[in-house]
Amino acid sequence: MGYKYIVTSSTLVNNIEYLDGRKITGLLGGCGFYAYSGLKMLEDSSLFISVMGEDYKKYHGKWMEDNGCSDEGLIIQGAHTQQTLLKYFPNGDYSDIPVQLNYDGTFTPTDTKNISRPMVIPIEHIEKFLPGLKGLYLFGGWRHSMGDSLATDLREKYGYKIMWEVTPWRDSSFHDEFIDTIKYCDIYSFNDRESFDYLGVENEEEAIKVIQELGVPCFYRDGIKGSYMVTKDEVAFVPITHVVPHEQEIDPTGCGNSSTAAAMWAFCEGYSVKEIAAIGNAVAGYNVMQYGPYPDINPEMRKNLFEIAKKSAAEA
Repeated sequence: MGYKYIVTSSTLVNNIEYLDGRKITGLLGGCGFYAYSGLKMLEDSSLFISVMGEDYKKYHGKWMEDNGCSDEGLIIQGAHTQQTLLKYFPNGDYSDIPVQLNYDGTFTPTDTKNISRPMVIPIEHIEKFLPGLKGLYLFGGWRHSMGDSLATDLREKYGYKIMWEVTPWRDSSFHDEFIDTIKYCDIYSFNDRESFDYLGVENEEEAIKVIQELGVPCFYRDGIKGSYMVTKDEVAFVPITHVVPHEQEIDPTGCGNSSTAAAMWAFCEGYSVKEIAAIGNAVAGYNVMQYGPYPDINPEMRKNLFEIAKKSAAEA
């Protein structure tokens, strides 16, 4: 079966420590899985390509089954899907480290030098699904793990567009590689704090100016404020979308990933810059309503999502 859109990236089991002291374990997670959930909310003809452990059905299986997701893109490797401990900090930042889940429910940090993070996906596996593709989502250091062929000869052969979510790089020394990598992309995304590191700027106004000078379209996430869609000639800002009242929102984990994949879809489908930002915000608004990805993707939800996004774009 052919697919119009693909997300490739990691699948994790998140164990989260919040600022208010709450601790929650065993949540569906991974930047790739959240990104795919945002894409799936908009597009049925979509596929998730990732590495999971044999126990993935215990965690991610029900969500995929309930929402009609194919598992043919999955690579099963090892007994266990990677567990991580995600901690939030008062400045809005976070840390995410691989851990081992102990029998007593505690976690032991795993030496990252001796663990195989579930990120390396063989190009041959991805290429099987490229015919007819419109958009491909790539995350983080994809060139280090997979090389450049997805963005060079294979893209030329199959004609799809590439969205790059730049995180988790958070170092100014990455600047040159960042500048080189966006040349391979049709659209990319990072948030305000990340942009300061990569671009050597101090505020979002300076960042947007540099983004325009670079000339590659960017879905620029601005935390609880909302998001920008920035091109060489246009800048559109759309405020954050609340699908439910703010006090009823539960968990922000994965909002950036889900909105980024949504922006890829809207960009490839030809929406305006305001509409792209609004669609990304609306998907994030659904994501924040519960722990883990939005659980029930259905035609009524999709209709409401587009109505919310249309209204947000019109009012922005």
